[in-house]
Amino acid sequence: MKTTRSKFHAAMNVKTPFLSFVIIALIVLLASCETAPPKPTPKPPGVPEAPAIPPEREIPPTAPVEVPRVELEKKEAPAQQLIASGRYLDAAILLTDLANSLPTPQKQDYQLRVASLLLLGNYIQQAEQVLQETSIKDLEASFAVRKILLNGELALAKQMPEEALRQLSSLDDYIQTAAVEHQREYYRIQIDIHSALRRYADAALARAQLEPLLEDENEILENQETLLRDLQLVDTAELQSLSRQSKNEVVRGWLALAYIAKIASDEQQAQQEIDQWQNQYPRHPVKQSIIATIIAQQPEALGRPTRIAVIVPMSGRFAKAASAVRNGLLTAYYADSSQNYRPEIRFYDEGEDPQQIQTIYQQAVNDGADFVIGPLNKEAVTNLARYNGVQGGILALNYGEFAEEEQLPENFFQMSLSPEQEAIHVAEHAWLDGHTKAAAIYPDSQWGERVYEAFKARWEELGGTIVEYQTYDMKKSDYAVPIKQLMNIDESEQRYRTVRDMVRQKVEYEPRRRKDVDFIFMAAFSRQGRLLRPQLKFHRASDIPVYATSHVFSGSLQPDMDRDMNGVRFSDMPWTLLTHSQNDQLKLQIKTVWPNTSNRYMRLFALGIDAYQIVPELNRMRRNRFTSLQGTTGILYLDISNRIQRRLLWAQFQEGVPKVLAEF
Repeated sequence: MKTTRSKFHAAMNVKTPFLSFVIIALIVLLASCETAPPKPTPKPPGVPEAPAIPPEREIPPTAPVEVPRVELEKKEAPAQQLIASGRYLDAAILLTDLANSLPTPQKQDYQLRVASLLLLGNYIQQAEQVLQETSIKDLEASFAVRKILLNGELALAKQMPEEALRQLSSLDDYIQTAAVEHQREYYRIQIDIHSALRRYADAALARAQLEPLLEDENEILENQETLLRDLQLVDTAELQSLSRQSKNEVVRGWLALAYIAKIASDEQQAQQEIDQWQNQYPRHPVKQSIIATIIAQQPEALGRPTRIAVIVPMSGRFAKAASAVRNGLLTAYYADSSQNYRPEIRFYDEGEDPQQIQTIYQQAVNDGADFVIGPLNKEAVTNLARYNGVQGGILALNYGEFAEEEQLPENFFQMSLSPEQEAIHVAEHAWLDGHTKAAAIYPDSQWGERVYEAFKARWEELGGTIVEYQTYDMKKSDYAVPIKQLMNIDESEQRYRTVRDMVRQKVEYEPRRRKDVDFIFMAAFSRQGRLLRPQLKFHRASDIPVYATSHVFSGSLQPDMDRDMNGVRFSDMPWTLLTHSQNDQLKLQIKTVWPNTSNRYMRLFALGIDAYQIVPELNRMRRNRFTSLQGTTGILYLDISNRIQRRLLWAQFQEGVPKVLAEF
């Protein structure tokens, strides 16, 4: 499926002397040419009416003549090549020079394109200055629309979604008459704004408005799937209220369809509801594959468990980590305010031998368990899934290793805080940020190899290239050698030594790093990350964006220790990143009862909470793959293999503190 790539997230800092010079040159070029007297046109939205100009002064005798489109295409061809390779700043400089040679309105057209490129490269301050210096007074309305849209993008890039919404509000009454490409951009920005503000119903409604403007079938299907998934985050009462208020039949159809997906208890009811829905909305644009998913044949429904067996290590080397999962589960159990449902819970020791899991499972079943949470060990998960005596439901706390076509028990579910899955998220996020060329540095360990291979596989699947990778020793503190090799500085130093030996005298020398890297994937835990990041900066990689998994953040705020991590982007769960949330009371209880382990194992506490809370939701999530659950470890949804996947938050270190970015 074709992936739509966002313009707002490429984190590129301009700190080298060359780039500083380039940015200054860019701004000077933009300001260097006076604007020719404009022709009066209808007032664009958001722009005040200009004083009338006497007819004899409308077109001065020396007014420049517009350059033919064919000639412009030839002049901008080098910039297009730079854009294709992701060199947005260089392309912006070339187009700025071209803009200053053109008359109004061609000049303003290219200035707005320059601002768009700077936003694409995350040169936010420079984009803002270009927009401020671009005068659209008395130009046709499309220029005002483009500038307002760019100001909306700018506000989003500055993490100001409310300001972005205010900017776009000036187009609300006008957008329906704007060009189709401007309408598409308007609704896409609206979607990003509402997603950032977690107004999922508004985001879904914006997607409904966007759909008629899309042409690619894959993009339409992806838009519909996301629309329905967003509506699954809205409670049924609000769906009904929105449906009553809406005057748009297509929107009402989407709201009604989302309501059916949430309340249908089985296939028969879903089919009946869908039949009525289709009679009411016969011309609705929903794809049949989506309807088929909602009413698809489902496995036998799980009954609500009355006795849950939890199988986790209670002895051996994983006992401490497993105790956090157990204690998180108990915290959720005792915090559950449901009066109608209170299952009995019993714990069993998984031990250290994964070959014993089938015996332990059978003992739990013999004791009356009708649902099992666990085991935690990956090999034990695989062995249990292959046990012929499986009955009832199982929620394994890790992903097993299975052949692609291997059939698993129909009520066998898996959830995990998989580092490989997080590495896949990094690849997808970097791709959406507009990057194509990656360098990677990861620990020389089994964990590091697994994480890197998962990142590499997904990155290359998306179409990205890994230009270099290096490993490092986690026990060491000096990573100069692998970093120099990663950045080709070692080759630069070797060239210097060769020249010095040839001329046999002192040579002026400054090491140079490679220039073909869009970003660095840094697989590291917090200790290694705090060492790697400043050493990357020292070795001339300060302006290259760095992406990481959640492991780079210790989970507790330590601004003095994490100050060198500024600029690093990473994904993590709401439990660690959000404050003043519905989870605060649970966090307080855990820190009070288990003060010595709550920080170190906080993510495992969250896994235990989600494991308990998702059990009664599994039937609903399996019936409707578009539905999701707002968990402590992320937004949880079920894939076709009955694996629970997580949509994570993204954050960036600023002043040593993770700041949540505007999207999941």
